[in-house]
Amino acid sequence: MHKILIVDDEEAARIMTCKMVERMGYIGFKTSDAQRAWEILEDNSDISCVITDRMMPDITGDELAQKLRDSERFSEIPIIMVSAYVTVKDTAQLLESGISAIIPKPLSKDALEEHLNRYLKK
Repeated sequence: MHKILIVDDEEAARIMTCKMVERMGYIGFKTSDAQRAWEILEDNSDISCVITDRMMPDITGDELAQKLRDSERFSEIPIIMVSAYVTVKDTAQLLESGISAIIPKPLSKDALEEHLNRYLKK
């Protein structure tokens, strides 16, 4: 069973996203910040995908994604970014930087499921 890490500083969004992935049959891990996300990934090498908010205090989702892409260990992990603030230009830059997919907030179960099915095989 695939494990998915959810990173979002908004508690309600974090809980909702975790419930969505668990209803889809995945195991959800959640945290409110990118630094803790990195620690969870290092302790759980079998995490299959990261879903991260873009705008977070301290370390943004963009910075977390870059850190993952720069890491030999996590360079291939699918990264799904969710954000209420993404322009067309942002989208192009994020996809070029290695983000696997971008989903606008509010997060749609159908959109999330479509992307997870694309990147993960149950």
